[in-house]
Amino acid sequence: MKSIGEKDVRQNHLLFAKFLMISSIILVLVAGALGAYLIFSPVHTTFVGAKTTVTRYVRQTTPGQYQAEVTQVGQRYMQALLQQRYALMWSMLHPDVQQMWPNEQAFAAYWQHRFHAFKLKKFMTGQVSDLSNWTNAETMKEYEQVSKLSISLQLDPIKPINLNTQTSAATLHANELFRNLPFIVQRVLIGANKGEGNRWLILNGGPADIEAPILPPANPVAKKIKVPILMYHYISEIPAQDKVNPYSYRPGLTVTPTVFSQQMDYFKKLGYHTITLNQLFSALYYDGPLPAKPIIFSFDDGYVDAYTNAYPILRAHGYTGIFYIITGKVGWAGQASWPQLREMLANGMQMGSHTIDHRALGDVWQISPDDARHELETSRQVLEDHLQTVIQQFCYPAGDPLNKNQALASTQNQIQGVMSLLNATGYVGAVNDPRVPSITQDSTNPYIIHRLRVLGNENIQSFEAEMAPFVA
Repeated sequence: MKSIGEKDVRQNHLLFAKFLMISSIILVLVAGALGAYLIFSPVHTTFVGAKTTVTRYVRQTTPGQYQAEVTQVGQRYMQALLQQRYALMWSMLHPDVQQMWPNEQAFAAYWQHRFHAFKLKKFMTGQVSDLSNWTNAETMKEYEQVSKLSISLQLDPIKPINLNTQTSAATLHANELFRNLPFIVQRVLIGANKGEGNRWLILNGGPADIEAPILPPANPVAKKIKVPILMYHYISEIPAQDKVNPYSYRPGLTVTPTVFSQQMDYFKKLGYHTITLNQLFSALYYDGPLPAKPIIFSFDDGYVDAYTNAYPILRAHGYTGIFYIITGKVGWAGQASWPQLREMLANGMQMGSHTIDHRALGDVWQISPDDARHELETSRQVLEDHLQTVIQQFCYPAGDPLNKNQALASTQNQIQGVMSLLNATGYVGAVNDPRVPSITQDSTNPYIIHRLRVLGNENIQSFEAEMAPFVA
């Protein structure tokens, strides 16, 4: 009887083992089927705009699978630009991009205005690459599974350029600026319930996008726009030694992460939307669109807390910012590194130059205009080499020479000399270190873009009181 019982037990164990094996196989098959569904079926996230319903795909694709299609979309869009077929260009835009414009007529008028002084000769398409995600700096919306195509545009001024005039270097070197610009598209399912199929929609038009390099008009129409631009330095806790050091500059330049987040909450509650400097100049020069309440957050010096604190808080609020970098200090102790700056740029942040080593530029110019030119040219080139983006914005270190006594002839000479160098080295705009707070930006003074200084070591109540006259 004992042997029979042992045999029964062994049989039961064998049956149980078979059961576990079959169950495991079934679970693997179910998991595989579920994974396939998640990969190959669309996520039904619907965008409604311009009478188009879009269901976004997050389907994984083979790298390079759609190279030919993406290239054809880019060629079609650029050919429409050269032929001034703005209605076709409009129809190819993603609904989110269309919603940035008042209407299709405003879109067409903008592109007529933007390139009216140039002859668009031809375009060239380059490599296609797949991106897992991409952030639109103008809206801070993130898009998954997009493709990027490099596009270059060749354009020449219609009228011959008089080299004796103060023509911007951006205009003189337009073909270099419009080389290998990123054209971003997303493959989507149009009208999922109607079986209309897949279509590529444009998120960034490359050379034909508001974020394309700015080409200043030779004689810009005088235009003023009210856009608050806030100036920050440190977004961090104040080091203990600086709290008691009467000579420390840190308390006056430091906004804690808690207060900074409260400030972003304040602007969010008021309905403000961040814009880029390209959007600002597009509005000043070409009547480009702006949201109802535009604002810009700027950060000087490129400290590491720009990456660890300012950047994540901005993203959490759906805001972008521009960071002015001292190129000779990148990677130093307390400064952001190149990989950190590249990550910020890839996720909607903007970058500008703050010279090589933060020398007072007016004083440098007074001693040696060549040294001042070197500060401007080299810092811009280093940023472009490391970040692979066009740099056209500048920030005066300590506001020099704009913060000096402007009644003095020597100061005026410095100001004019530095601004001439900015123009000659490819910068189209420069922000000041405000002596007099202002939010009025003037198309005729592109190298005096006004900002509001944000005081450090203050609470949200005093901040709101300071901002009320400008942003209420």
